[in-house]
Amino acid sequence: MNNMKKMTLMLALMVASVMGMSAKNALVVIAHGSPMPQWRKPVLDVEKLLQKEMADVKGFSYIRVAMMEFTEPTIASVVEDCEKQGVDTIYAIPLFMAPSGHSEMDIPNILGHKYDADTHAELVEENTKFVNTKLPIIVGPTLSYDDFLEKTMLKRVQEMSKDVKDEAVLFVAHGDDQFIGFWNQKMESISSCVKEATGISVTDYKFVAMGAKMISEMVPAIVKMSQQKPRVLVQGVYLTSSAKEMAEGFGVDEVLKEALPNKQTEVVFSANGILPASTNEVCAWIKTRATEWLNSK
Repeated sequence: MNNMKKMTLMLALMVASVMGMSAKNALVVIAHGSPMPQWRKPVLDVEKLLQKEMADVKGFSYIRVAMMEFTEPTIASVVEDCEKQGVDTIYAIPLFMAPSGHSEMDIPNILGHKYDADTHAELVEENTKFVNTKLPIIVGPTLSYDDFLEKTMLKRVQEMSKDVKDEAVLFVAHGDDQFIGFWNQKMESISSCVKEATGISVTDYKFVAMGAKMISEMVPAIVKMSQQKPRVLVQGVYLTSSAKEMAEGFGVDEVLKEALPNKQTEVVFSANGILPASTNEVCAWIKTRATEWLNSK
């Protein structure tokens, strides 16, 4: 190779290197959103904590939390801000328990990655603002990726547990009919992890919808467990909602007072979901996923 070709190649490599270093990546965490301030706060708090967690990662110049619906900042408004800030690429993490209609249909339709007429029409009816950008947006996994949920739910159970030989654990989650096979697999994995790590022999899970049906879905499962163990722990696999607030809000605890055959049975509803109790762990998990993506480029 003559000197001119060598110099040209070296210059090309230097330009590519400089362009790579100067590329501006954004990390956007997408959550569902809620009109309730008590739901929004622990999710929005992730933003500042994540910025601190990511301080030693050289590769993201912009880190934000965006909401799918109900409230600002919306996905579209955050993407628009990314454009204003000169971002080149967005890596988006959907902060959802597992694949669902929200993560696999709503968000891709909002981002313009997918077009489904029915989903699009529903989003329009909800006054959703769609993303219109030429920026590349790469979407990462939900919290079901690896063993994050297993470890987090184990920690929640250990916080409530007093004597494993006398306890049973009921996990409750929203679930999703479209992805029920995956949800069943994940809930079984969570149950198995808790059994193995704690020695609690009786576990089960139910997919519990918000509303009046909560009583008919949750109470029979608790009553059945009470016939096997004198202490039943109920843990919600939710981002910010807790089994305790759900039970109190929909009168489950009151119905149980009459439904339990043994009035000495103790039912403990966990006061914690994922956030804010495990905010640090969530931020660490997001950091790992974001770093994996950076290293794959």
